[in-house]
This record gives sequence, structure tokens and C-alpha cells, in this order.
Amino acid sequence: MKGITEKRIIKILFATTLLLGLVLRFYQYLMGRSLWDDETHLALNFMKYGFVRLLQPLDYIQAAPALFILLTKAMAETFGYG
Repeated sequence: MKGITEKRIIKILFATTLLLGLVLRFYQYLMGRSLWDDETHLALNFMKYGFVRLLQPLDYIQAAPALFILLTKAMAETFGYG
């Protein structure tokens, strides 16, 4: 390992980690998933319940700020869920 400095090792590790992250993210993008697991569970609550019920504890162990929930529900009701 002659000639490899600590800075060079750190740069190589950083570049490798960055490249791995980009490859994994690109793979997920190519799979075409529109929502992740937690987003899907939150969306199910929006479709299942009305405004008042959404202010109570949500199903699927989900939580979000009340204003976000109400605004998202209003937008979904206005523009649809598709």
C-alpha cells in the first residue's frame, strides 16, 4: 500500500459509497414504484377515512402533522386519488 495516503483512502471510500447509493437509487427508480411502503400506508388512511377520523390515530402505525393530513385529504378529494 505504498503511496496510498489516508486522504486517498477516504476519497475512494466516499466515491464507492456514493456510486453504490446512486446505483441502488437508480434501480428503485427503474422498478417504477410510485409510492414507498410508508407512503402507501398513509395513502390508505386518506382513502379509507374522512377528515375528522384522520385527526385520530391512524392505521398501519402512521403519523403525520394534522395540517399536512387535512391539506392532503382536501387535495385528494378535489383532484382524485389517481
